[in-house]
Amino acid sequence: MNNIALSINGVQYNLPGPIENLNNAAGSLGVNIINTTINLLFIIAVIIALFYLVSGGVKWIISGGDQKKIEGARNTITYSVIGLVLVFISFIIMNFLSNFFGIPLLGNS
Repeated sequence: MNNIALSINGVQYNLPGPIENLNNAAGSLGVNIINTTINLLFIIAVIIALFYLVSGGVKWIISGGDQKKIEGARNTITYSVIGLVLVFISFIIMNFLSNFFGIPLLGNS
């Protein structure tokens, strides 16, 4: 176990005890709850983004050549793709942070 110390103006202050592994400190139930919640939120976000992507495609198909409807459909598709990209970027960031801090948030061990 490692002790962490804080140094202010050259004076070292030690913490009262060792810092434990965050996985053990949170308990397996807490980690499982967080893991499940994050995974569900990612799945829900992807499903919603895909729904809007399909919805934009359907709007485009039934627009009948009306430029205003086509523009609305194009915006829906664009925003849904941006949403999907943001979900995947956040997944990558969460995976990186999970590995960096050694907390199994996304099912990694």
